[in-house]
Amino acid sequence: MDSRSQALLTYLRREWGLPLLEYQSLPKPIVGGFETSIFEFQLRGAPRDMSGRLILRLFRAGSGEGRALRESIVQNAVSATGYPAPRVFLTCPDKSVLREEFNVMEKMSGRPMLETPSESLPETLGRIHATLHQIDPKPLMRMLEAQGIGQRRLSLQGIFDWIRRRIDSAGYDWLRPGMDWLDENKPEIRQVAICHGDFHPLNILMNDGEVSAILDWSGFRITDPTLDVAFTKVILTIPAPVLVTGFASEGFVKRYLSAYQRELPLLPERLMYFEALRCVMALLEGADGQVVWRHPDILIQVLEKLSEHTGLRIKPPSYS
Repeated sequence: MDSRSQALLTYLRREWGLPLLEYQSLPKPIVGGFETSIFEFQLRGAPRDMSGRLILRLFRAGSGEGRALRESIVQNAVSATGYPAPRVFLTCPDKSVLREEFNVMEKMSGRPMLETPSESLPETLGRIHATLHQIDPKPLMRMLEAQGIGQRRLSLQGIFDWIRRRIDSAGYDWLRPGMDWLDENKPEIRQVAICHGDFHPLNILMNDGEVSAILDWSGFRITDPTLDVAFTKVILTIPAPVLVTGFASEGFVKRYLSAYQRELPLLPERLMYFEALRCVMALLEGADGQVVWRHPDILIQVLEKLSEHTGLRIKPPSYS
């Protein structure tokens, strides 16, 4: 057993008051994201809810303070309504334990949405997305407030604050016209919802034709639900066709949007605005090192989409 696995077990024994807790299977790495490392493990002697397969989600340095706590709050809040989000059993903001913040959560069953043989995946995606946006956000907002997490950082303004900070700190002056356009054309936010922020088929698991889990809530916001739909639309129309062989983007997106609009309305002009926002974010994330948004074919399409919606001609640095 390596030192990090032993440190985790020691911490769990102490936090749960279970000195005889042992590993049924040691933590083993599974696919993670740009800002997280993910491990799967199982315990012996754990409470019933935690006796199955578990996930350790480590938040890498630079991913932002308090990420573990914020994710645990939103996942548990939406899970409590019956929505298929993994329950978080333990949150540790103390970096001295594993050198990074972490969560321990249930491992959800199922296969990635695009691997499931179903003709109705776009409709399923649209329907389950609209279901999320119909959850009352007020209980979650109260939970966040109780933990001292202000609403601004999770709002549209919070995204703007983040973009401005990165432009200033990293010297991304080439991106300022995009941010200025977003500021000048910002719509009034009349209604807010819980927004996932990265809602696409690779973050969705399915079992027997039904959605069993929505994963990776790191980008969640409480803002106009059109933002969430626009972010999904950008992902499905720009990187997905490049990265997923045979993905028929145009038809998929059309059916996804139609299914969503059977539940909730969408205004085209707001959708275009938030698509422009996602393109600016993609350019920033690419500049910060995210490989997907640096892909030449994807980068070209992001720039074209941004120009189509804003009239701007942004020139990012060359990535070689």
